[in-house]
Amino acid sequence: MQAKTIKSFFQFATVSGCGWLLDSSLLFLFTQWLNLPVFQANFLSSVIAAVVVFSVSRLLVFRARSGRYLVRTGLYTLYTCMVILLASLAMPWALLLAKALAHHFALPLGAGAEVLLAKVFITPPQLLANFFTARVLATAMTALHLREGSAAGDVT
Repeated sequence: MQAKTIKSFFQFATVSGCGWLLDSSLLFLFTQWLNLPVFQANFLSSVIAAVVVFSVSRLLVFRARSGRYLVRTGLYTLYTCMVILLASLAMPWALLLAKALAHHFALPLGAGAEVLLAKVFITPPQLLANFFTARVLATAMTALHLREGSAAGDVT
């Protein structure tokens, strides 16, 4: 990866870390206070956090300020819903793994801590996929839009 891409990734990871805190807090709230099943709770908390992360990253990390915010956000939301659906389907299995590890190492984790540990297991692959997708939607679409505009300008 180029130095600029690596820098962008670490900036995105920082924003995503804040989003992960939001996501995890909502997940804890939804599972422990609202008693939602882990699949539903993870899906809802993740979608909310993903839209926030994309919106902030688009401006602060990728410096994309051109139009079509709603289109880009809609595309990212569709993408992230698919990824989150897969991650949410994996959550019950990750939760079993978290419980097994807690039992094996005699860790006195409560149900909420086990859910958060399960979330930790499924986060790294999502982070990488989200970075590259957000980068394409925030920057490549801008470049494409600019090329379309300049091509149209050349014809006229």
